Amino acid sequence: MPSSQAPETYIPPEIVAHILELAPDYHIPHMWQSFRLVCKMWKIETERVFLKKYVPRLTMRLFMLMSQEQGLWMEFSFASVSDDGTRVFFKCKEAYGQQDHWATLRQTYTPPPHNPFPNVYNEISIPDIACGDPVPEGLRLHPERKEISMLLAPMLNQLFGDEIALRGCAHDIVRSKQAAGHFLQDLRGSRILFCLVQQDHDFLSSVHNVRVARLRRVYKRHGVEFYGTEAHEGREVTHIKDLRIYLTRRCFRTRIGLMEFD
Repeated sequence: MPSSQAPETYIPPEIVAHILELAPDYHIPHMWQSFRLVCKMWKIETERVFLKKYVPRLTMRLFMLMSQEQGLWMEFSFASVSDDGTRVFFKCKEAYGQQDHWATLRQTYTPPPHNPFPNVYNEISIPDIACGDPVPEGLRLHPERKEISMLLAPMLNQLFGDEIALRGCAHDIVRSKQAAGHFLQDLRGSRILFCLVQQDHDFLSSVHNVRVARLRRVYKRHGVEFYGTEAHEGREVTHIKDLRIYLTRRCFRTRIGLMEFD
C-alpha cells in the first residue's frame, strides 16, 4: 500500500549556492538568518558562499574624540578569514590623530558584553546591505600586522539581526499610516513609502530602539545586567552611533526595485 506521506524534498548544495550567489543584496540578511537553520548542508553551503562573496565586503571604523587636540580615527578593510572560517581579520588602511593607536586600544579594551573601547565609536558595515555596531566577541589586536580580528558568526548575527529588525520597524510604520488612511494602499506606493520612511528623521528613534534591544540580549547572554546605552558606551557615543547608522542606511538601496514590501 503506497504511503500517504509526501516525499522529502532534496535540494542539491549547488542549487543552494546558486540561489545565494544570485540573490539581490536586499535578501542577504534574511538568507544568513534563515538558510543556516534548515539543515547542516544548507548551513555549510550558506557560510561558504558568504565567506566568498559577502564577507570580503566588510569594513570597520573606529573613532574616538579625546580632546580638541587629540583623537583617534581608524579605517579598516577586510583582510582575511581564519583557516577554519570562524574568525575575520580587518586590516587598518588609514589612521589619524593619536600617535600610538594600538597602545590606546590595548589600554582601553573592555571584554564583552561591554563596549570594547570606552568612548569609542565603532561601526561595521557591508555597503548597501547592513550597518551597525555589533559587540565584537573574541576580539584580538594584532598590532604587528595592523589588524583586528573577531569571531565572524556572532558579529554577522548581530549585524543582520539589526538590519532585519529595522526593516520591520519601517514596515510597521507604513502599515499603520496606511491603516489610518495617510498612505496609499497600492504595492508600488508601499515600496516608495517604505524607502522614504527609512530616510525620515523620526526613524532615528527606531535605530536607537533596535540597538537597545540587541544590546540587552547580548548582556543577558553574558549574564550581565544591562543599564542602558549610556552606561554601555556614554551619552555622546550613543548619539553618534545612532546618527551614523541612520545616515549610512539612508544611502542603501537607492533603487526602488530592491525595496521589497510584503
